[in-house]
Amino acid sequence: MASSSSRALPTPKPLLLAAWWLGLWRPPDRVALARIWDALVRDDAAFRVLFVGVRPYTWRLVRSRRRTRVVTIDRDPAMRFFGARRHHVVALEDLGTAGEAAFDVAVVNGVFGAGIDTLDAAERALAALHAALRRGGTLVLGVNEERTTLPPLDRVRALSGFRPIAPPPFDAHRHVVPSPLEGTHTFLFFQRA
Repeated sequence: MASSSSRALPTPKPLLLAAWWLGLWRPPDRVALARIWDALVRDDAAFRVLFVGVRPYTWRLVRSRRRTRVVTIDRDPAMRFFGARRHHVVALEDLGTAGEAAFDVAVVNGVFGAGIDTLDAAERALAALHAALRRGGTLVLGVNEERTTLPPLDRVRALSGFRPIAPPPFDAHRHVVPSPLEGTHTFLFFQRA
């Protein structure tokens, strides 16, 4: 007969997920995403932001700027509720169909390697982002580099239309965040040429 002390304790990941959904804890990569948002997105009626990849935990962020023109897109129609007031159900590769252009900032988090999984899809997505951003606009890519489905970004020709930047407060092109849920999450910063 096994004693009560030999019972397996729940693994930390389910406990952390429960704490996250209860609002008692935020994953470090979500904290970093909020810092990036605060650093790069102005609350200004002339400022335009594209946020790609909507999930339940993003709705407060994308609706936090009352005057900024925030547009969200996601290919999943069920995510519409969690998007901004201006939301389009469209794949990033088909962004031209959303009728938007000249964004100051594009935040693409958790999409490459989780939907955009091939080199061809990455080419089309980054070409669409290049067309959507104004010259000098900022692109933030949030990726999990440990995913086997992440296309090799160093082979994407469309990235040649961007140059790596190191925006404050991060002061680096790559900002890697340890995450107990994913291992690490990396934010890459670019400026449209």
